[in-house]
Parts: sequence; structure tokens; C-alpha cells
Amino acid sequence: MSWGTKLWDQFENISTYTQKGIDFCEKFSHFLKERCSIENDYAAKLKKLVKSYSPKKKDDDGFTIIKGFETMVKELHDLAGQHESISENLQNGVCKDVQELIQSLKQERKKLLQDASRQESAVQSQLSQLDKAKKAYEKAFREAEKANDAYKKGDQDNNLSRAEVEKLKHALSLRQQTCDDSKKEYASEVEKTRTTQTEHYHTVMPQIFNQFQDLDDRRITKFKECMRVSAEAERITLPIIAKCVDGMVDSANLVDSQKDIQAVVNKFASGFSPVIDVVFEDLSNPAKNPSPASGKPILSVKSKVRSGLLGIFSGLQKAEEPKEDFSHLPPSQQRKQLLAKIEAIKTSITKETSQRDGMAKMLDVYRANPKLGNVAVLSKQLEENGQTIDSLHQELSKYEAYLSESENRLQDSNHTPNASPCLGKRTDADSRNAESQQLAGNDAQNSPPPQSPHVENDFSDDEFADGGTCTAVYAYEGSEGSLNMTVGQKFTIIEHDRGDGWTQVRAADGSLGFIPTSYIQIDD
Repeated sequence: MSWGTKLWDQFENISTYTQKGIDFCEKFSHFLKERCSIENDYAAKLKKLVKSYSPKKKDDDGFTIIKGFETMVKELHDLAGQHESISENLQNGVCKDVQELIQSLKQERKKLLQDASRQESAVQSQLSQLDKAKKAYEKAFREAEKANDAYKKGDQDNNLSRAEVEKLKHALSLRQQTCDDSKKEYASEVEKTRTTQTEHYHTVMPQIFNQFQDLDDRRITKFKECMRVSAEAERITLPIIAKCVDGMVDSANLVDSQKDIQAVVNKFASGFSPVIDVVFEDLSNPAKNPSPASGKPILSVKSKVRSGLLGIFSGLQKAEEPKEDFSHLPPSQQRKQLLAKIEAIKTSITKETSQRDGMAKMLDVYRANPKLGNVAVLSKQLEENGQTIDSLHQELSKYEAYLSESENRLQDSNHTPNASPCLGKRTDADSRNAESQQLAGNDAQNSPPPQSPHVENDFSDDEFADGGTCTAVYAYEGSEGSLNMTVGQKFTIIEHDRGDGWTQVRAADGSLGFIPTSYIQIDD
């Protein structure tokens, strides 16, 4: 089906229709821009919501309900990102293509309208020439008729002279010649007009109409493609959005009421055993009343020592100044903080040790090829690293001692004679305390005391020689339990490093002690 043959006389309608098609594309472009704006606004509001309601780190405390809500909020943040992705894909893909299509359609339509206008002007010009030729012919024909009538009358009039008759005949001849010329011109213009109209209706305008048809076909096809791409821009985000929703469901499954109940116990348990300190005072026989000097003072019934219900909320008093050993906290909370501190120190030791090993390997490479790096700078860094490891070990020993003291106090408080009689059997809290004491003891055994007392030389030289010898690579200033070292000093190894960073050795003067393993090199 061709517009050039079927719509040959509908130029105005085609012009109006193609303009409406371009207007519809512009409307679609505005729709896409508003859609992108809505997606961006929605994503921005979701992210603002996430920022406002994201749990703070201090609110965590290991509660599953907070972790679950935090996970859900993170998934919501990711979901907001997908809406931003939809907007970005629409802007960079569809909106841009639609704008380019609109510009192309406008330019091509304008060119076709100009071509059609020129063709229409050419036809109208030819029709105007034809009309002029026709009018000239009609005028010449009338004048020739008048000249012919005048000649006939003059020829029949006997009163006219022969010269006058010849004059009329000559005028008639001129008029007939003019009429014949006008007739020929008119016939020529008629032929030209027919040729122009044939070319106009069968060649030029059909080509223009077909170009309009191609333009509209391209517009519809591109519009269809843009609609599909806009839908695909959202479809490709659906799997990720589905994963976000699944993540929200999984975050709900993370919530465990029993774990949260236990977390409350872990957070607020003091570790003390309840004390029954209310006794009966016989006012009629004061001699039998317990003396305040024996054990704990007996509280008078009128005395008010607990606030709230049985002193449950007595812990809401003003907090004490934090101390290094966390002794300002109840025993259970102190033990919890000490274990966390010890774990953090061990992590730091592991990190520093890994760095030391890496620098030691680099130092060997630099010594073999000095062009690769500065040996002196790396040696200084290695020395600083060794000092850091030593200080971490000392700090680890200190906090392990704090933990041991805390465990002992917790155990003593659980076996005090003022404890409730109903707690005579071993409770779960006692089991946990004994367990934690055993763990603390094991940690203490795995860490060598950097300040161990001097060991008397009660063994033979053969027994000391079994460990081999070592040479000091760096200088070290010892403290109680550790020895001083100078570079190149020889030592006899008594006990190799057990993984805690310390080696027990004997110096040439017979003194025994510990030295940092990272400061020595084992002799072959």
C-alpha cells in the first residue's frame, strides 16, 4: 500500500497527520522525563528513610531484632538503587533516542514540505502561464473577428475608396496573424501544463508522499522500540529487586527471641549472687540479736538501703569513672570487656607479626639487591615493628592478669556464705564462671611472661645446649624477666618460641630470661 497512489489528493491531511505524529513523540518524551523524575524522587526518599532509621552502632549489642532490621534497611537501600538504575537507563537510552528521533523527523518533514511546496508552486506557475496564454488567444481571436467584420462591411460599402478597403484588409491580416500566434502559444502552454500535471501527480508528489510514508513508518517503528526498551529497563532490575525482597524476608528470619533474651542477660548480668540479709530482730531479747560486727551489718527494718523494688533498679545510679581493668563494671560485664580487649590485642599481634614476617623477607631481598630498596629504612621499620609487638605482648599479659583476678573475684563472690541457701547446688552461672576461669587459665599459659623471675642455674650445660644457639640481630633493652641484647650477641636457647613471640635463652654470663624472637636469628 502506497500513499503516493492512494492519497494523491490528501496532501493537507498527510501534512497534519505527520505533525501530530511528531507531537505524540514529544508527548512520549515528556512522559519519560517525568517517569525518570518520579523514579529518582522515590529512590531519594527511600535513601533518606534508610538514613533516618538505620540503627546506630551503639544500639546493636548483639540483638537479632536490631541486626534483622538493619539488614532489611540495607536491602531497602539496594532496592532504592535499582530505581535509580531504571531512571538512568531511561535517560541515557530511551529519552536520548526519542529526542534524536524527534529532531530527525522534524528536519525531514520540513524538507519534504519544502519540496512539495516548490512542486506546487511550479504547477501553479504553469497554470498561470496557461491562463495568460488563453486570455491572449481569446483577445486576439476577438480582435480578428472584429477586423474580419470591418473588412466585410468595408468591402460591401461602395462609399469607401479602394485604399480604405485595402487598409481594412491589411488590418484583418495582422489580426489573423496575431490570433494564429496566440493560438499556437496557447496550445503550447496547454501541452506544457498537461506534462507538468502528469509529472506532478504521477511522479513528483507520489515520491514525496512515499517519503512521508517512510518517515511515519520509521517514527512508529522507533516508537515501538523505545516502548520495548523502556519496559526492558525495568525488567532487568526485577531479579535484583526480587533478591532485595528475599533479603528482607531473610532478615525477618534472622530475628530470634531466645537469642535476644539471652543477649539481655549477657548485657546486664552483674555476676553477683542474691544476698538474703534481712533477719529478725527480737527487741525483747537484744542479746540474741546478731552483732553488726559479725559478717555484714544487719539492716534495720526502718532503714532504707534499696531503691525501687528490692533494689532491682539500683544500678541506675551515676556511672563510675571507667578504669583500665574495667573494675568499675560488675564482674560478668568486666569479664566480657576483658575478653574482648584480649581478643583485640591478639588480633593486633597477629597483624603485626604478619607485617614483621613480610618486612623480614623484603629485608633479605634488599640486602641481596640494594637497588630494590633502602635496607636502613626497612631495618628501622622492622625494629619499630618488634617494639610494637613487645608492647602488645606486655599489654596482653597485663589484661590476662586482670582477667584472672576478675575470675577469682567472681568465683569467690559465688561461694560467699551470705549467698542464698537455695543456691547451694551448682548453678549454670557457676558452670559458666568455672568455664571462663579455665579459658582464662589456658590463655595465660599460651602467653609467656615477659617479666618472669630469674631462674637459678640448677641444670647442667648439656641440658641447656640441646636447644641450639642464636644471634641477636637487633639491640633490645630488657626489663624484669627479659634480657638486654646487643647486635651480634650470642645466646644458648633454653626453650624455643611457642608461638607467643618470646624465646627463653641463657646469656654468656649464665643469666636466664626471655628475649623477643623477632630480634634474633637461629644459628645453623
